[in-house]
Amino acid sequence: FFFSSRRRHTRFRGVTGVQTCALPICFPVTIGPPIGHFPVPRECPCCGSTIDKKEGFVELFCENDHCPVKLLGRLIYFTSRDCADIQLLGETYVEGLFDKGFIKTPSDIYRLTEDQIAQVAPLKVAKKIIANIEKSKGMSLERFIKVLGIPNVGEGTARRLAAHYGNFESFLNAEPKDLWNISDVGEITANSVYRFLKDPSSRADLLSMYGLGVTTGKTTIVDEGPLSGQVWCITGSFRFMKRPEIKQLLVNNGAKVANSVTKQTTHLLMGEEPGSKYDQAIKNNCIIVDDAGFNGIDSIWKTSPNGMRSI
Repeated sequence: FFFSSRRRHTRFRGVTGVQTCALPICFPVTIGPPIGHFPVPRECPCCGSTIDKKEGFVELFCENDHCPVKLLGRLIYFTSRDCADIQLLGETYVEGLFDKGFIKTPSDIYRLTEDQIAQVAPLKVAKKIIANIEKSKGMSLERFIKVLGIPNVGEGTARRLAAHYGNFESFLNAEPKDLWNISDVGEITANSVYRFLKDPSSRADLLSMYGLGVTTGKTTIVDEGPLSGQVWCITGSFRFMKRPEIKQLLVNNGAKVANSVTKQTTHLLMGEEPGSKYDQAIKNNCIIVDDAGFNGIDSIWKTSPNGMRSI
């Protein structure tokens, strides 16, 4: 077995395996090459709590919501580019602040001082991080729901929840029967959201963030648009726009945005230094759009001589 402990690895009983990532707040275990028989671990090697095998998952999960690895994972997820997008506050600095006891929950991030950050980062960087934290306070309700790391709630579900409730107060007081009636929100997800919102520590943290100046805008779902019926995937880096802004632009015009290339993917937006998604897109005959061609999704599609389609 291989337990993922922060960004390092803890070897379990001398058996090697493959580390997997299961963000935001679970503790993964994977099975390596068969080397005799080894019992399934019953305790988390980080906090000693019971380990659970959830239905539908190959990973094992620590049941302790206050497990240090889970708390740190949630903070790293919260600050990441696709979530709160707090630039310069990367994994190394988050881990350093966590180890010093400055942050344990997402709301603690908004209480950080320049002096505290300067203990793990250069002073010039600390000043910029403080400014970026302040900048992150204004986010859509959709993104706010996503960054909370609620189990079973991905980007699409967060969008549906935000469009249904419209504001933070209404979402905070969501009831199970109401959640079940939202399109694409099943009973398992509804119960997961309700448990999260009713958990005293989670609720207190939500209210703290709101009290510290985090604001949320309204989200509307665009069912019809120039990109309706299209499934996009994004790879590489872009100079003209941040990735979250690109995703929002696509969604606002009716497209769905997926994290990986599948048979359902119709378009790949390719930036600089594309990864393996490009090869997969070629294999699946996706329409490939480079960053130079992505100059306005309301324009007419044209096919370029080299076979790549641009806008």
